[in-house]
This record gives sequence, structure tokens and C-alpha cells, in this order.
Amino acid sequence: MVRKRWIVAAVGVLALVGIFGAGHWVLAQRPEESPPAAVTAAAPVTTPPPPSNPIVSVVVGNSETTYEQDPFESGRLRSSTTKVRQLFYIHADGVVESKQVN
Repeated sequence: MVRKRWIVAAVGVLALVGIFGAGHWVLAQRPEESPPAAVTAAAPVTTPPPPSNPIVSVVVGNSETTYEQDPFESGRLRSSTTKVRQLFYIHADGVVESKQVN
């Protein structure tokens, strides 16, 4: 008798999961609704043209690190602070641009 209850409960749970899963799948297959015409006409979307020579990487050129020792344990560091002084911007065509950081 106990086994039948578990089997019936398991079949019921699987049926509910299947129903909810099928409902979610049907909703996911629907095409997206387009916004009303008033919304599309009010704000035209413009995208800026892509840069002719985009930056592909930024590398730290010069940095300064200061360390603070723990006052209770002399062999242990309490904190460290790093300040970046110079950055190198590398462009897609290989041009390297250097900029100072304040």
C-alpha cells in the first residue's frame, strides 16, 4: 500500500513538471510582440558608427605600490595600495598610445 502511494505521488509530480515545462516551452516559442507604432515612431534608434581604429587592449605601464605593516605582527602586511600612473592603449592596427593617469 505504501509503495502505491509513492508511485502515485511520483507520477503526479512528474505530470505537473511536464505540464509546466510544456507551458513554458509554448511561451518560449511564441514570436515576440512588436511595440506599438507610437513607441517606434517617437524615438528612432541611431547607433554610432564603429571607430576606425578601436582599442583592443589596455596595459598598465607604470604603477606605484605602498605597503602598510601590521602594528602587532611585524612580519605581516596589513594592507597594500596600488596607484596606476601610466596606461598604454593598444589599438587594432598596432598603434600604442600612452596616457598619464592623475
